[in-house]
Formats: sequence, C-alpha cells, structure tokens
Amino acid sequence: TFPASSLEPASNAHEPLLSVLTDIAKGMTGALQQVQHSLDALAKNAAVRDEDLALLWWLHSKYSKSLNQPFSDVGYRAGVFLFPSEMATLTAFVPGPESAIGVLLQALQAAGAPSTAEPITLAAATNALARPIRERLAPQLKDLPQATLAPALLAIAKSIETDGEEDWFPLYRKLCDAPLDRPFSIAHLSLQLFRELMLLQSLREAN
Repeated sequence: TFPASSLEPASNAHEPLLSVLTDIAKGMTGALQQVQHSLDALAKNAAVRDEDLALLWWLHSKYSKSLNQPFSDVGYRAGVFLFPSEMATLTAFVPGPESAIGVLLQALQAAGAPSTAEPITLAAATNALARPIRERLAPQLKDLPQATLAPALLAIAKSIETDGEEDWFPLYRKLCDAPLDRPFSIAHLSLQLFRELMLLQSLREAN
C-alpha cells in the first residue's frame, strides 16, 4: 500500500483545473446574461418604434377604425373620448408616449375643433361618444379597485345603464363628485380618459 501522503498531490492537482473551469462557467453565464439583456433592449426599442409608427400612421390617416369614418366626419365632440380610446389600443408601453397630448390635439383639430381650449362638459363628451364604443369601454371599469379613480370611464359606464341622455346623471353622482356640467377644455378631458386607460393597462400588466 502507498502512504496516504502520496495520494495528496494527485488529488490537489485537480483543484486548479476545477477553479479554472468554474471561472470559465461564470464568465460564460455573465456573457450570456449580457447578450440576453442586449436582445431584450433591442426588442423593446423595436416595439417602441412600432408603437410610434402605429400612432403616426393613425394620425396621418385621420381615420377612425372604430367607426369606419374619417376624423372630420366623427367630429371633435365625439372625438374627445373616441380618440384617446383608439390611441390607447395602439399604445404598447405604459404610461404612453410623451407626445400623447400632442397627438390627441392634432386628432381633435383634424376633427374640426376650433381650438384645443374649446370647452365641453363631461356629460356632453360622454353622450357624444357612440354608444357601441361606450359599451366596449365600460366593462374595463371592473378592473379598477375603485371606480372613482376613473371619472371619465365611470361616466361612460353609467351612461349605458339608461336610455336617456340625462337619466344616468343621478347614478353617476351617487358614486362620484366630479361635476358633469362643468366645462373643461377638450384637451383636458381627452387626456384624462387616455390616462385612465393607461392606468388600467398598468394594473393588468402588474397582475
């Protein structure tokens, strides 16, 4: 038999090799992670470009796919809530593009708005939106923990619970203090609904 001490050099000889292999494996793992991060960044940049192109094309075409009408036939009063709803469907990343307000304003002007400061009430903007669009938007309200977080969407939801243009007012006022008859600029209300829809999208992504 060999003394135990004679086996130690052979055993110890493997340790440097194992150390080198471990370092190589760690290096490869780090490199692969960097490659994956780069690919993820490229994919996101491509998606952002696709979003920008979709919004630009929508604005350039000046055409509502929801109603199959040009913006000029839709009219700016109906467009106050229609345009942000269509824009939200084209938006891939929350909270939406920095140019959101500019895009909405150009769409409203293309629909005949005399000024971006043109006043309109929440009630008028809601009633001006085609009922089929309101029926499509209303169910999204259930995704919010509190309906009053989205006063514009709440108005849309309550407006389809009755037939008359004013019959839904009491239903809304029981839940929300936001005034239905106070004039806001069309830009303000349009951006308000867009932000509410972005909030909903953010909550869905978090879940």
